[in-house]
Amino acid sequence: MRETHPAAVLPQVAHGKVRPDAGVQRRLAGGTSPVSSVRRDGRTQRPLTNGGDEVCGRTPDVAVGVAHRPTNRVQHVASLGVLGRALSFTAVGLPEPADPFRVELTAPGGRTWAWGPETAAQRVQGGAADFRLCVTRRRPWSETDLTATGEDAQKWLEVARVFL
Repeated sequence: MRETHPAAVLPQVAHGKVRPDAGVQRRLAGGTSPVSSVRRDGRTQRPLTNGGDEVCGRTPDVAVGVAHRPTNRVQHVASLGVLGRALSFTAVGLPEPADPFRVELTAPGGRTWAWGPETAAQRVQGGAADFRLCVTRRRPWSETDLTATGEDAQKWLEVARVFL
């Protein structure tokens, strides 16, 4: 009997239809990507990311029941989230606010990442992992530790997205 490749079950796991078997859970817990770890010719291949959260932010969807620790690579998703602010408003038919925004995020390693002028009245602050969950539409910002100062900053977190 042929073993099912873990990548084949990930969509079902993400939607709660099946629970990953012990082998998939071990791979996720070990920080390796089950999606592309073995090529068709049998040779191993370096995963594109460390667990997936740095590219698309969906590791919490596939790592059901497995502890996941974000890395500083989440900065890529955070940058996309900040740069995509206009997209967030456009996607819901709202004009982009004219006022500048300041975003200050605490990296998993403890550093602070900041975008925008320090004097901006519209501010978003919190953990980079929470921001990633918000801009990838994995959690509403109200269920994170993010804080928003200013009406436009609050609205942005309500509609934030890095993809359509």
